[in-house]
Amino acid sequence: MKKNHIDFSMPSSRTRKLHRASRDIGSYKEIRWTAESSKAEAESELSNAKKMVKDLSSMIDESK
Repeated sequence: MKKNHIDFSMPSSRTRKLHRASRDIGSYKEIRWTAESSKAEAESELSNAKKMVKDLSSMIDESK
C-alpha cells in the first residue's frame, strides 16, 4: 500500500491566495470604515455650515 505524502512545509498556491484575499478583505473593510467615518463627519460639518448660513442670513435680514 502506498501512502500519500503531503508536504506541509510550503503552503500551497491556493492557501497563499486565500490568505492574501483574507488580508485584502480586512484592508478593504478598514478603508470602508474610514471612508464612512469621514463621510459622517463631513455631513455633520455641512449641516453645521448650512445652519450658520441660515442664522447669518436671518441676522442680515433683521438688520435691514
